[in-house]
Amino acid sequence: MKKIITILFLLPAISASSQNCIQFSGNFDNTWMEEVLGEMKSSTGMDVYYNEAWIDTMFVSKSFQNTCVKDVIDQLFAGTSLSAIIYDGKIIVTYDSPIIRIENSFVHDTIAAESTDTNLVGFLFKKDLESSGEESVNEVLEVGNKSNFRPGTNVEISGYVKEKETGEPLVGALVFIDTPPTSTITNLFGYYSIKLPSGRNNLKIRFSGMKNIERQVVAYSAGALDFEMEDKIIPLKEIVISSDRDDNIQGVEMGLTKIDLKSIKNVPKILGENDLVKVALTLPGVKSVGEGAQGFNVRGGFADQNLIMLNNATIYNSSHFFGFFSIFNADVIKESQLYKSSIPATLGGRLSSVMEVTSRDGNQNQVSGKGGISPISARLSLDVPIIRDKLSVVLGGRSTYSDWILDKVKDDKIRNSQASFNDFNFRIKSNIDQKSRIYLSGYFSNDDFNLLSDSLFSYSNKLLSAEYVREINQELNVMAIATSSNYNYNIEYDENPVEGFDIGFRVNETSLKTNFDHLVNEQHSLNYGFEAKFYKVNPGERNPFGAESLVVNKKIDEEKGTEFSLFISDQFDVTRDLSVQAGLRYSSFGVRGNGESYVYEPGVAKDITSIVDTVQNSGGVSKFYHGPELRLSAKYSLNSTTSIKTSYNRSRQYINLLSNTTSVSPIDIWKLSDEHIEPQVADQVSLGIYKNLAGGVIETSLEGYYKKMQNLLDYKIGSQLILNEIIEADVLQGEGKSYGLEFLARKKQGKLNGWFSYSYSRSFLKIDGANAIENVNNGEFFPTNFDKPHDMTLVSNYKFNRRISFSFNTKYSTGRPITFPVAQYEIGGQRIIQYSDRNQFRIPDYFRIDFGVNIEGNHKSNKPFHSFWSFSVYNLLGRNNAYSVFFEAQENEVKAYKLSVFGDPVPTITYNFSF
Repeated sequence: MKKIITILFLLPAISASSQNCIQFSGNFDNTWMEEVLGEMKSSTGMDVYYNEAWIDTMFVSKSFQNTCVKDVIDQLFAGTSLSAIIYDGKIIVTYDSPIIRIENSFVHDTIAAESTDTNLVGFLFKKDLESSGEESVNEVLEVGNKSNFRPGTNVEISGYVKEKETGEPLVGALVFIDTPPTSTITNLFGYYSIKLPSGRNNLKIRFSGMKNIERQVVAYSAGALDFEMEDKIIPLKEIVISSDRDDNIQGVEMGLTKIDLKSIKNVPKILGENDLVKVALTLPGVKSVGEGAQGFNVRGGFADQNLIMLNNATIYNSSHFFGFFSIFNADVIKESQLYKSSIPATLGGRLSSVMEVTSRDGNQNQVSGKGGISPISARLSLDVPIIRDKLSVVLGGRSTYSDWILDKVKDDKIRNSQASFNDFNFRIKSNIDQKSRIYLSGYFSNDDFNLLSDSLFSYSNKLLSAEYVREINQELNVMAIATSSNYNYNIEYDENPVEGFDIGFRVNETSLKTNFDHLVNEQHSLNYGFEAKFYKVNPGERNPFGAESLVVNKKIDEEKGTEFSLFISDQFDVTRDLSVQAGLRYSSFGVRGNGESYVYEPGVAKDITSIVDTVQNSGGVSKFYHGPELRLSAKYSLNSTTSIKTSYNRSRQYINLLSNTTSVSPIDIWKLSDEHIEPQVADQVSLGIYKNLAGGVIETSLEGYYKKMQNLLDYKIGSQLILNEIIEADVLQGEGKSYGLEFLARKKQGKLNGWFSYSYSRSFLKIDGANAIENVNNGEFFPTNFDKPHDMTLVSNYKFNRRISFSFNTKYSTGRPITFPVAQYEIGGQRIIQYSDRNQFRIPDYFRIDFGVNIEGNHKSNKPFHSFWSFSVYNLLGRNNAYSVFFEAQENEVKAYKLSVFGDPVPTITYNFSF
């Protein structure tokens, strides 16, 4: 609302001033308006009051000979939004609101006029400016050389956007002006480049969790302008799943969700930990086999079909503590992106989804830290600047120290078990110069658990990554990445020393990648490069454990493979409303045989009796696979709040997880494609509509998809996967299909916020081999283990006041499929149990409510130490949700038993702190 100021003038004074004609002479040819007014003041002695912002791009080409000042200013301001009045020997200029005489007073509708005097008029104008609360908007920044100003042209402005407190570049900050609509986002360096109309512009910068910036920028010619953004300290924290306003409408990608780790503290804690994967499971289309299960399933895909990366390094096991924790320490994570479709061409190797997780770069200005303590685990992270603004390191660690949570599990075997984990993260950032960065990251974890009191299971992750990022010029950036991922597990048995053994498995992936971001012009943005991955798998090795052990050594031949990929994508704007992103990834995989491989009799089920030949491999390429992976997506804007999107993805996967358990297990094995196991291939088409309501406060989306998959892996009944020399004889391959409809609505502002997700989805598998033993369910499609048609989640946060907030998490899903015994009979005195077709029945539906409370300290921003308490109750209603159903034959009947992981409420209290 414009402010109204009324100034009372005496009529005699007005009349007297209007009768005097002070004359002015001057010849001006393309002269700045500011210089003209300055010459008028020098020549006439009349002070001129105005705001420099009104005239900083105005030129004058006129001549005046003994002209009255009143006529001069009328001619100067003709055709502009400026007007003026002469009062008491002074010239008072107004903008877009001429002064109107009303009886004994004058009324004007203006924001400010600058004055060097402290007279009544100047004082009132200054007072109006101070009360407007628009200091940031009215701050004028000049860019370029004033002598090079050319009206009607475009001027390129560039610079860096950083976080003020840490000096960390803000990636993806939105830089824009409203008129004409022009925008850009910052790159990996926090660098932006935008073309603005020459002259005055209202430049705006937005970034989630930061205070908005608005500046009046006068662009005379090309130049540089840097900005620092401050943390937004407000009573209401933002929602967990966040993105820039209207990104869901304007972005070309569909099926993409960004999870902001800064704001997940208001979600109910899962056993006291902010868990990135558990938050992802609240999204439509993302499911798990059951409570506490490791891994997750996206749009009908298997758990191994998700590419999970931490700082570009592949993670092969993303869980701790039987799947109750993920390996991600939220205190050291910056952000995460989950692609369910529209997977960029730069990413590949899995069929269903890509989860990219990026660590924080660290505070380059001062030492800081954060952490938390709960009955289950403790965590601590530190930001240490080594060289201010040049070199910093982030360190983070977690550990468990109590097994009390296992006492809450109903199953006796699990309740008497032991489990623990620890992990450690680091990330080093070095600013080589203004255009170059180096990042070094590492992650190390170890899990130990004992389920049956006679065997010790352990597994570990080791990840290393190095990234070099270089800005070649304003249009071209290059990133070079080298990573190493290692996952291994061990099983140690020593209860009977004579039978003591140690079984181990290991998979290692080393990758090299180069990625170029090339801004061709305002319509085209190219991304291209290549990637090489080198796999080494030790399928299994058994050694005697202890001096008394009589166990014989056994080792399965090592597997090696090389994957090469070339990729290119182009995002271009066909029209203002239609944008297209087209990409092509061409991948190849070479099997590097080492040791023996077998040739089987054609048309006969593979087993040891059908081997007809043995081939000795010397390490060369024994099998070669390759093919294109097309990525295509498009967005059409119906209006500023509604858009329609569609996408198509083809993906190939050359490494597979072999498992004959319901959910992923730490002791499952990874297997490379070879002469017998072909790569998995998937094609997915998606269509969606996106609508923002209430000025962008509420986001809604409805997406449908259909996915067809080839060469999916299943297993024969009774198959043995560990230390199996002819694993291909126990593995079956078939085709799969999935389809579904996903709805998401989320409210991002207000005391009550949160989101609701619903998905209807089906997932089927078909195993139709050449003979009966290689068929499942007579070669017909049957539901997968994770087929749950209906899945609903409601996450709600209520901010009671500045210090207390409540949160609820409600989860419902259809029970997963299971195979039941349907009959029993006797043959030769032995009782035989007959089972149904695979996955013909379902366990009971799943329903759970979680509750959480956050109690924070005071919100003084200058406090050196901040803390808050989190109280949460997992499974508030104490429901015995079935994880599985198992059967036991007792006398003349078969009895069914329901296995529940948690049958009671599980309360947790966590003390969180930061400094």
